[in-house]
Amino acid sequence: MTRPLEEDSQLQIFRFDNDERHDTFWHSSAHILGQSHETLYGCKIFIGPCTTRGEGFYSDVFCGDSRLNDDHFKLIEAGALKAVAKKQPFQQFVITLVEARECVAGMARKMSQFTSRLFAILMKMILDIEDDPAWHTAETEDEDVGETSNYSVGQECLDRLSISLGRNPIVPVASEQLLAYLAAPEWQKRLAALIALAQIAEGCSKVMIKNLEQVVTMVLNSSPDQHPHVRLADINAIGRQLSTDLGPYLQVQYHQGCFQP
Repeated sequence: MTRPLEEDSQLQIFRFDNDERHDTFWHSSAHILGQSHETLYGCKIFIGPCTTRGEGFYSDVFCGDSRLNDDHFKLIEAGALKAVAKKQPFQQFVITLVEARECVAGMARKMSQFTSRLFAILMKMILDIEDDPAWHTAETEDEDVGETSNYSVGQECLDRLSISLGRNPIVPVASEQLLAYLAAPEWQKRLAALIALAQIAEGCSKVMIKNLEQVVTMVLNSSPDQHPHVRLADINAIGRQLSTDLGPYLQVQYHQGCFQP
């Protein structure tokens, strides 16, 4: 009720006998229950959504060596009611992965498939590109073209994701998916693999520097690709992004292979 309406919106008021009203109220109640667990027993809060319509809510927590049972319920309930009596405000904070970089890596490790699924989604976004005939005859590249497309947003998010999560969660996932994309018959997938490799270089530079031969081989093997989009991505990857993020190691060790006369 305290959030400002920042643009044209539709506002609908729900009565408590409405399913959406139940969901909202019980979602907030789960936060209060989690607070009671945290305050009384030092539990770490995980999730606490409302359950099946008409049943209520719960708080999924980790309490270490403590074992809670029905005997603790009255104290937990009293702690929740105490929080309600204080009329504590409810505030929602939306932050990006970059802004939460100090804790997001730990969050990703707790969710076993988080990194691989998100990485796969972003790779599919990069596939959203068409072979426009005008591209082949354009004298200059308009950097503003398609800046809000899936293709462009996917690239930016891969860069931010690798910087936020760091090398440990990203590299194993990237290695598996990029090799499969590079071997694909579709030019869009080979293109996506080279773009992704370049985008994650900054966040994963320490691991890539230790495995420079494998990284350079992946890129150079794509240089004779038949499709011009892939060849350009290969040039950009080795000549712009990787030379910057992995320099001067790449230039010193592999300049002869990268820049043959």
